[in-house]
Amino acid sequence: ETSHWQQKVKARSDLAQDLLDKNPDHAANFEIVKEYGKLKCTLTGHELNPERPSEFKEYVESNQKYQTAAQNSGFNFDGFSRFIVPHKRVTTKMFCHLTKTALNRSKNDVMLHYNGRAFVKKMYTMWKRAMLKAKQKLAFSISLVRRKNLGMRIKAKHRDQ
Repeated sequence: ETSHWQQKVKARSDLAQDLLDKNPDHAANFEIVKEYGKLKCTLTGHELNPERPSEFKEYVESNQKYQTAAQNSGFNFDGFSRFIVPHKRVTTKMFCHLTKTALNRSKNDVMLHYNGRAFVKKMYTMWKRAMLKAKQKLAFSISLVRRKNLGMRIKAKHRDQ
């Protein structure tokens, strides 16, 4: 025999499942808390009562914290760039080692910075410097090969004489 509370939790869980089934776009961001039958947002930790579908709809459509978290949920900040890394002290920020700039930890801000004038200019300068260094290395190694070949030709001339 189940108690009144257990029946209520079961009914809430069923309502929560129905609510998630009706909103498949947001279902991945919510889980049903079995102990008391509420919906919990996995992105923000916010709990919602499934008996109030209007509250769920309002939260999903107009809550800024949820909107930002949902937008950033599929974005991989770790493998984005070797220069843009998590900030050491401020967990809500990213830091760009190339431009020495702190960025908000949002997909939009990071993309704006990555495609921005300052970052692109520094990347181009760095690339140019690397190409110049590679060119100098190549020129040096070619000169070594020429010297070696010239030395062999001189030795061959002396042998022939």
